[in-house]
Amino acid sequence: MNLVSWFRRLVTENKKNNLRIKAFTLVEILVVLAITSVVLLFNYSIAMSLSKGFISSSASKALLEFIRTTKQLAILNTENYNEFLMGMGVKFVKESNGTDIVRRLKYRTSGVYTFLSYQDPTNSSSFIELPQDSYNFLRIPNQVTLSFYTDNTHTPVNCNGDLLLIFESLFGKPHLYCVVSENTINVINFNKIIIHFTNYQNKIIINQNGEVYGTFK
Repeated sequence: MNLVSWFRRLVTENKKNNLRIKAFTLVEILVVLAITSVVLLFNYSIAMSLSKGFISSSASKALLEFIRTTKQLAILNTENYNEFLMGMGVKFVKESNGTDIVRRLKYRTSGVYTFLSYQDPTNSSSFIELPQDSYNFLRIPNQVTLSFYTDNTHTPVNCNGDLLLIFESLFGKPHLYCVVSENTINVINFNKIIIHFTNYQNKIIINQNGEVYGTFK
């Protein structure tokens, strides 16, 4: 073998060695896949938690604004002596699938009554639901469930029907009722009304003087 042939052979072998690819072992591939899966699952859990928290916070703020607007309408709204508007209300209804919906309504009485003398309702015919449009109707997302309390002891409101929150005309004082049937409406006494968003720390609080505010976390 002459020098030229030897040099060509040496160059060819070096090129082959440089192009040789080292493959990963099966164990190394499985380890990488396992780490990637854990990271993706962790990020997914964080994203889902943030998403649910955002939904709860948005629902809380929407309901707070809905209740405040109802109170403002009650303060500004009156009709005539023969058909005096006692107040504006918020009706909380739970559908058969467990979804909470909220409706705005008028509490109106007919006949001759003492002006500005609030009276508790005796039958549901006095309640006039407003059109179920985006302004007078609110659907709470399925991920959120409402719970109602009347103090800080976390004793839930006992009601086997729909809850009804009425704000008096002109003064905005709140009243809470349980509408069991058309002719059965129970008065619920309270120090404060607390609407709690189950599984979250968001709350809406309504004091006896009509103050409405929320705490969101």
